[in-house]
Amino acid sequence: MTPAEELRKAAERIREVAGNAPAGPWSLVRNRVVGSPDRDPFVIHEGYDTQLVAAHIALWDPAVAEAVALVLENEAMYHYAARPQITRLARAINAKGGHS
Repeated sequence: MTPAEELRKAAERIREVAGNAPAGPWSLVRNRVVGSPDRDPFVIHEGYDTQLVAAHIALWDPAVAEAVALVLENEAMYHYAARPQITRLARAINAKGGHS
């Protein structure tokens, strides 16, 4: 797979997952609760520091995911050999595989 193909695959994966998530923007409502305007808030139950996990999840709402997908696609379109750090990002996303 070429670097451009890896980037496009990662962008597709991001959109697939984000498209199944509640619309944003998401926000950290309380220590372990992530809120979305169109749904009831959801609670992060497990983890070493649930507040940090919830804050991280709130940061990555579908609009942010779409922006990252666009960066990957633009890199694939305008750079024959993608920059190594962008390729590493795509490979990390692609390694997740499956449905979340």
